[in-house]
Order: sequence, then structure tokens, then C-alpha cells
Amino acid sequence: GELDRSLDLLERAAKKDPYSEDAWNNKAVVLTRAGRLREALESVDRALNVNDENPATWINAGIILERMKEFGPALECYKKLLQLDPGSEIAIQGMEYCRTHL
Repeated sequence: GELDRSLDLLERAAKKDPYSEDAWNNKAVVLTRAGRLREALESVDRALNVNDENPATWINAGIILERMKEFGPALECYKKLLQLDPGSEIAIQGMEYCRTHL
């Protein structure tokens, strides 16, 4: 379906340019929507290896880890997000959610 087509395009983009933060980050989003969380985490890790200063990537990492019920690591992602984007509502809400599930 639609997710498979998107994933195929993003895999080709990542293969063509392994340093494409956007390709890895977007691939993580598509994999998360498909419920393929371990693969999504691998993709978001690749994006963070390229650039660990992008708030959007930390948001995605936190969401993936939350869905995996890895609340400690997710909390760390939201803390990093807050450092990069002080006052981020997503970071504050994510941190509260994770703390209540630790």
C-alpha cells in the first residue's frame, strides 16, 4: 500500500545517500506507522548519527521508544529535545508521560 511505496522510496534515498538525515528520519516515521518499531529505532539512530542536533529526530526517537515501552530512554530523548528547543511542549508532555510510566 501507501506505506510500502513510501518506504521503498525512502530506502532508495537512504541507499543513494547514507548521510541523508531526512531519508533516515522519514523512514523511521513510516516504519513507526507500520508498527515496525525495532526497524524504526534503527533508522532514527542512523539519523541521529548524521545529525544529533535536529529536534524533530529527537521527537521521533522519543515516540518510538515510548511505543516500545522503553520509558527511561524515551525520557532521555525528551530531555535532549528540551535542551535543543527550550520550552518545547512536546518535550514537556513526553517527559511527564514517561515519568508516570517508569
